[in-house]
Amino acid sequence: MFTPKPLATAILFALSLNATAANQVDQSQTGNDNEVFAEQSNGDGNQIVQFQDGDLQSSTVIQSGDSNLAETIQAGLEHIAVIDQDGTSNNASIYQEGQRQDAAINQVGEGNYSVIWQEIADNQVVSSQQGSGNLHVIEQNARQNRADVSSIGNDNSTTLTQLGSGATVSQQVGDGNVLSIVQDVNGFGGTIEVAQVGNDNNADVDQYSNRYNAGLVRLEQAGDANTAQVAQAGGNNLIDLVQEGNGNDLVVDQSGRSSEITGVSIGDANAVEVVQGGDFNTTTFSQQGSENLISVTQDGYYLDAAVSQVGNANQATITQGGPDLTSWGLSATVMQNGTGNVATVIQR
Repeated sequence: MFTPKPLATAILFALSLNATAANQVDQSQTGNDNEVFAEQSNGDGNQIVQFQDGDLQSSTVIQSGDSNLAETIQAGLEHIAVIDQDGTSNNASIYQEGQRQDAAINQVGEGNYSVIWQEIADNQVVSSQQGSGNLHVIEQNARQNRADVSSIGNDNSTTLTQLGSGATVSQQVGDGNVLSIVQDVNGFGGTIEVAQVGNDNNADVDQYSNRYNAGLVRLEQAGDANTAQVAQAGGNNLIDLVQEGNGNDLVVDQSGRSSEITGVSIGDANAVEVVQGGDFNTTTFSQQGSENLISVTQDGYYLDAAVSQVGNANQATITQGGPDLTSWGLSATVMQNGTGNVATVIQR
């Protein structure tokens, strides 16, 4: 069993060999038909560590600038690792175990850090960062996970954990954004797409499935200081959400099968909370204005809820069904236009 060692350990080892400011490369190969390539230019104090134990592995590292650190650790069969860094004090690590892993890191700027762990087989990931102080931490543990993770700006953070056969695409543009994704779809598949544009946005997205394809989660946030907590469990579900503005808050939790939650919130300080359980349920919402509140809770089968708000400080609450999941075919629609309206619907 191969246990990746931390980047810091390898760097300390490299520094112990040569404490000068010169560029340095350390390569170790055990096995058959392995390939390593390292190139460093236009700077000093760069370090590359490449370790291979197995067969038919490839590692390529290219660095330009000063004080960049790169490490690829490969054990198993037919892995591909590529690191390309340009700038100052960037850190990149790729750890691969199992078979046919494919990982690439591209970093441009200063003080960026990206680390990738891949285990089992047939996983693919691309990590791209441009700016300063960005962080990517990516773990793929299972088979046939796919990920494309991008950050442009400063002090952005993305953490991604994939367990199963999921596909994730994420992009952050701006400063101080935070994104956390857990995708555990147990080999049946699922898709997550997240985009954050602006500053100080925060999103937490979880997707789980143990018997079916999990479906799709799509989240877009544009503006500043928006927050989103999105969880999806079950099979063949859809979540498609957009928040535009500043200081908006979104909480969505969907479980069951073949259900949908879709909505758009435009303005400032709006809040939406949707909790939906059961099968074949639908929630749609639209907010335009500021300080509006939507709360929808649905538990049952073939339930439908729709809310539209235009204006400010409106409140809409819909509750349909119950935790015993015995309700069928209920429907509720709320439309609000103005200021300070309050609407409540309860159906069992």
